Amino acid sequence: MTITIDIGTTAVKVLHFNQDNKQIGTQSLGYDTLYPAEGYAEQNPAHILEAVHKCLTQIKVSGEETLVLSCAMHSLMAVDHAMQPLTNLWIWADHRADQVMRTFKKSAVATQFFQKTGTPLHPMSPFAKLLWLKETAAGNSLRQELTDFYKWIDIKTYLWYALTGYIEQDVSMASATGLVNTELLVYDTDVLSYLGISAQQLPELVSVYTCRRLTSMLTATTGITGQAMIGASDGVLANISESRNTGDAHLTIGTSGAIRVTTKEAYKDPFGQLFCYYLDDTTWVVGGAVNNGGNVFKWLDQLLYDGQGELFQQLKTIDFTTFDSSLVFVPHLNGERAPFWDSERQGAFFGLKINHDKIDVIKAVVYGVLFNLRHVYQTLTNLTGPIKSLYLSGGTFKIPQLAACVANCLHVQVILSETLEQSSVGALNLVSDYEHNKRYTTLKDDEKQREAIDAYYSLYQTYLPLAKRKG
Repeated sequence: MTITIDIGTTAVKVLHFNQDNKQIGTQSLGYDTLYPAEGYAEQNPAHILEAVHKCLTQIKVSGEETLVLSCAMHSLMAVDHAMQPLTNLWIWADHRADQVMRTFKKSAVATQFFQKTGTPLHPMSPFAKLLWLKETAAGNSLRQELTDFYKWIDIKTYLWYALTGYIEQDVSMASATGLVNTELLVYDTDVLSYLGISAQQLPELVSVYTCRRLTSMLTATTGITGQAMIGASDGVLANISESRNTGDAHLTIGTSGAIRVTTKEAYKDPFGQLFCYYLDDTTWVVGGAVNNGGNVFKWLDQLLYDGQGELFQQLKTIDFTTFDSSLVFVPHLNGERAPFWDSERQGAFFGLKINHDKIDVIKAVVYGVLFNLRHVYQTLTNLTGPIKSLYLSGGTFKIPQLAACVANCLHVQVILSETLEQSSVGALNLVSDYEHNKRYTTLKDDEKQREAIDAYYSLYQTYLPLAKRKG
């Protein structure tokens, strides 16, 4: 029996599987994100731990269980010797380090550090957050408040300690911190020295397959006995939910979006445009995440239909094989990560005229979002080689027309998966080979559309340099 625990940005999802890997139970609870100042994004770690505990108490167990963990990347918090939080949890969306990282990117060691760690130089990373703390120490009251400081950890380490009593971090999660040398799989001494911290102030690094017995306290409060496997990051696990074959890729559009390909070795982009994260000695995940995905569609629904959801009904009826290629939308409403890693980028329409109607605008926005992902896709394939299979996931692809648009925009055969909880299934795959009731729809690109779409994309690229804040 297996219980997967997926700690996401907005909620924890707990899935229960029997010996045949059939899902027999599910629980989910959300938690709030706090924005105490501009650029800050924090969560209360105690609330997340409480949500996990409540979900586990609702799971009906009848024997020994194996708990497997999946978790969102890039979080950071300080704890004391009793493993009690001294700070809130700073999540990936926290951009307090934006200006500090802009300065750091110009330094002599910036490229060197990326090539060592494979983590993009961006405010989301724990490296950036720690650098912010170092660079703002003189005027930062927080620094003085950490008098009882013991370790810097992420939310998964905090949960792992509650489950097992061990202060450990799996190498998959750690490979996304910007603190780990991904060739040696140890904390990089040059990076730590630059930040003014030591490995003793961080969790011990362990394999993703590390198992520990559950604490007696957890058993007493939840009724669950057995062991926990520390697991990996949500992005890496999502990529192995369908296949661990080299060259297979995953494109996800949820609130944001990402394209990731599974490889047998580390690929470090020479320009620092893509991430390179570790699972195990034969499995790496290389790719790029974007800020602008389903949130752009939600914005458009609010703009055109007062947020009533009418846009998503319209998307089901629109013919995307025709479009006005003179109307271009750059979708960087939330700045952008891959491949730009620039929070100063902004969204813009180009070529908007009085004769354009709502449907023209909707089509332009959809193609803009997909062209943004095509940019990442091309950057990725230039580095790792051709992609064999592209799996699509995320709520956006419940609309078949959008899945067909991906195939046409990227000129690739896509596989539409019905697996909803990708990271949870990937976590399950760490302990077993999950094949239960997998169903796919395969879509090929329309060759007749290629010339028109390529011309549209070329025009989109000419406008990209203009979608950047001045001054």
